Amino acid sequence: MSFKTNCLSALLTAACATSLAGGPIPAVDLPSVVPDSVRDRVARELASTRDTLSWAVHPFRGEFHGLGNPAAGSSRAHDLSANGRVVVGADRGDLGGSQAFVWSPWTGRAHYDMGPGDTVATAISADGVNVAGNAGNNAFRWSLAGGESLPPVLGSQRDAAAISGNGGVVVGSITPDPPEFYPWIDTPIFLNSDDAATFGGIESTGVVQVAQGKNAYRWSKTTSSQQLPPQPTYFNHTAADVSADGETVLGNGGRLYYLSFPGSLTQTVEPILWRNNEPSLLGGLYDLDSLVADDLSGSGSSDWVVYPITNSVTQSTTATAISADGTTVVGNNLFSRFSFFTDAFFPTKNEAVLWREGTGWISLDSRVRLADDLNRFLPGSSATDVSGDGSIVIGRSQEYVTSQVIANIGAVSFGNLVETPFLWDEQRGMRDLAEVFQFDYGLDLGDWRLGEATAISDDGSTIIGNGTNPAGEQEAWRAVLNRETPDGDLDFDGDVDQHDYAALKANLGLSSESSAVYYADGDLNADGLVDAADSMAMLGLYEHRDRGDFNADGLVDLIDYTVWRDHFGEIARGVADGNGDGRVDHADLAVWRANFGDAVATLVAHQTPEPTSLVGGVLGLLIMAAIGRRDSGR
Repeated sequence: MSFKTNCLSALLTAACATSLAGGPIPAVDLPSVVPDSVRDRVARELASTRDTLSWAVHPFRGEFHGLGNPAAGSSRAHDLSANGRVVVGADRGDLGGSQAFVWSPWTGRAHYDMGPGDTVATAISADGVNVAGNAGNNAFRWSLAGGESLPPVLGSQRDAAAISGNGGVVVGSITPDPPEFYPWIDTPIFLNSDDAATFGGIESTGVVQVAQGKNAYRWSKTTSSQQLPPQPTYFNHTAADVSADGETVLGNGGRLYYLSFPGSLTQTVEPILWRNNEPSLLGGLYDLDSLVADDLSGSGSSDWVVYPITNSVTQSTTATAISADGTTVVGNNLFSRFSFFTDAFFPTKNEAVLWREGTGWISLDSRVRLADDLNRFLPGSSATDVSGDGSIVIGRSQEYVTSQVIANIGAVSFGNLVETPFLWDEQRGMRDLAEVFQFDYGLDLGDWRLGEATAISDDGSTIIGNGTNPAGEQEAWRAVLNRETPDGDLDFDGDVDQHDYAALKANLGLSSESSAVYYADGDLNADGLVDAADSMAMLGLYEHRDRGDFNADGLVDLIDYTVWRDHFGEIARGVADGNGDGRVDHADLAVWRANFGDAVATLVAHQTPEPTSLVGGVLGLLIMAAIGRRDSGR
């Protein structure tokens, strides 16, 4: 390593010491003449020298913890690295103002000089080296090897929404100043942005100045800042996320939509993908043309009483995140009909959604409000982030509940409106995130209430968010999803015993089609079912197999012999493998015989055998004698 890098490493070490002492940390910088390639290499060398960000390997253990707060204020987490070990966000003071932070296991919440004025770190690269965010009215890209402001747009505001995996691309939006207003005229005709920008105020022609537009941009080290091509008829373009390779940008376009009933304008949103700088619209969850046709013909859903008026249906689909591989998009779909909904007060469907190329949009919100459940009503949900391969989604859901229900769930409430983070996967659907933490991984949340989940690592093992800590303060949190107890330990007490198997048996038949299903219920293979496959897996993990209790009831009896007989000759399943050699043979029968009649474990205090049990014991001795004679004859 060069002398310059050694010096920087020394500076960084001193900075870390200052951080742990609670003082300010100066940014480690390089002269501006150093090429970007050198900057990035030095940043990685610095990060690997000490675990200032993420590169030192820590034991991978399940945990839930807060990220800490400033002395007078709160913290908010916005993004995390691909391996989940680095978190970025901002501290907010009670009297206003914000300061970006970078959190890692080594430094805790550290503050670097990322720009002038109020700063917020909004995104971090996959390798945990480069950070993007906002400082005042401009965006920045920063690393341990130095920071840089993105080219300012005179008089305008630029924000950074996301950064690519290697930190080489930043995307976001620019709000022009003076504003560029886009009009709507009294007929359903959209003007392109060039024509629309020439209008302002209310003209004698009936043109109305209606909204201020934004422009989406993509910045890279090679091309600097480029405005992403707009979609005709859309006055507003924002960039929300970018794929790991920086080639696919996800954003949203906004336009105005005229409703003949009730005779007003509304803004609708539609996701846009820019691939190789070419935009394509992704549409929405519902086919509006067919829904309007249903309204006019009276063949719509029986749940709706619809006014048969053209253009009475609107849909806004807002994309929030794209998977690292660029194949999956998540967000929210808000569908509205001007109608009376027979079972609720809201003429809308507001649901978390997922899009994949080839399959289009699907709803992630399969929750059902039962007619007789007067304690809960579900007004909506929205997805906030997605794992690297698109298989796991996080987000937030809302429901109106009674105060009694609020007291029993790990959520943040606003009156009777409760926001609850969720986790979704294809096998088990949408589940309460606090319950996933507790019943899938045995994490102790204490008195925390989870308000929102903001980001998930590429492998889905780490989730960050913001909530209310036990002291009642708003604080960022981080959860690592890893079970430290043995496989099959449903109650997370450190062993796989008869209590675990009894819990599984009690839940046999449980399905995600009708209710949320968790590991603690017995869903060992995470397929959304508690079934025979889970039962067999549990028997293969049960700790008292080594004493001949092959059916996990705490007794070594004739039933265990039948289990051994039914699995005789099997390899590597574990069921009835008493000596743990990977196969079921006569050596395992010898284990059963040696312990026959023992109560190796009990669910309740051991009782004196009833006469029927004594009869069973006698029969067992006769069977063992017969087995012994048969074995001696071989």
